[in-house]
Amino acid sequence: MASNISPINLGDAFLLDTPPNGMHLYIVVVAIDENKYLFLNASKRHPHSDTSCILKPGLSVPSFIIQESVIAYNFPREYSENDIFRLIDSGVCQPKGKCSPNILYQIQMGGVKSEQIKKKYKKIIKAHLGIPDEQV
Repeated sequence: MASNISPINLGDAFLLDTPPNGMHLYIVVVAIDENKYLFLNASKRHPHSDTSCILKPGLSVPSFIIQESVIAYNFPREYSENDIFRLIDSGVCQPKGKCSPNILYQIQMGGVKSEQIKKKYKKIIKAHLGIPDEQV
């Protein structure tokens, strides 16, 4: 039951079923408001990937990352804690560990640099990090 699941924290990673493409690793990057969080997808690096944030397997990334990966800033998702609990209960979401604070910061800063992230999310990340909106 969802009542036994720990609250969501920044840096938490979840394997989410995202039809039609199957399971993908999403990381909680920032709170959008008091009820919703921004989740960003970690994906295998391809030749034309956004390289604003590259993650390599290691102790500070979730153990699910077994090859060089990037954050796909163009595939954001918004979920509330209740949304995630419902998805876990229905079997389409699995908790997959946590990023270290350094890796979370690297992902957030990648969002500030990325040209593929929606402007509204870039603005939210900047506000979270205390970066004035006019600065990059």
